[in-house]
Amino acid sequence: ITVGARYDNHSRFGSAFSPRVGLNKTIDKLHLKLLYSRAFRAPSIENLNYSETGDLDPEITEVIEFEAGYLIGSKMTVVANVYNIKIENPIIFTADGGDVYANFSRAGTVGFETEYKIKDKWGYLTLNYAYYYANNNEVDEYKVPQTKKSVLGHANSRVNAFASFRIGNIMSINPSIYYTGKQYGATEVDALDNPVINEIDPIVNFNLYLNFNNVLTENLTIGAGVFDLFDGGRLFVQPYNGGMFPMPGSGREFVIKISYDFKVISLGSSLLII
Repeated sequence: ITVGARYDNHSRFGSAFSPRVGLNKTIDKLHLKLLYSRAFRAPSIENLNYSETGDLDPEITEVIEFEAGYLIGSKMTVVANVYNIKIENPIIFTADGGDVYANFSRAGTVGFETEYKIKDKWGYLTLNYAYYYANNNEVDEYKVPQTKKSVLGHANSRVNAFASFRIGNIMSINPSIYYTGKQYGATEVDALDNPVINEIDPIVNFNLYLNFNNVLTENLTIGAGVFDLFDGGRLFVQPYNGGMFPMPGSGREFVIKISYDFKVISLGSSLLII
């Protein structure tokens, strides 16, 4: 059992008590974790400066999280995590009618994450999946007209997989794939020049990297790879309704890396670098 707390007594926003409690239990190859935390955030000077009234309420955040993990043999692990985040009086930047900060009543998300790992002499493999949905979101700037389960600029689901396969003592092949589910964002304007929120297709990025150790001489490493091999692209979607269209990220990239590890030998009070 781990217990902590913080007490704030702010000259302008009053007092706040922020406890944190963690319960951890290990049963043979199973581990369990339950966490609760409460946080207090006072408005910053710039939040107040750009508010309409010159006054804002502090944010109060509560997080409940539960994790369970299991060790399968000595080489594999499976972990699952669920969480619930609630924010009262969130301080939000709004671009509708002027760039100002304002309090909204509440926001929050509920979600879960799972991860599988295996590591052996041949290398390793990690696969994880994450999903969330908006819960009691009352922030207009974050809302998606098509569904109450999403917020602007963030995919509800994501899948990541990355691995490393050793070939002898010299070479390793390192592939990775990242799937980002559908998002929502402003992609066009209507006849009155107002932004229109539309669904944005999922994005898949595949990377491949080759690593060669002790090339020609000991401690010399050469790596070569390509990021976003199939040129799936990346998009940076504005996470509030500010009228900005998604910004494209970098596409396919090639990289070559050469590194050498020097040996440091201690000779009494001096060092010799070889």
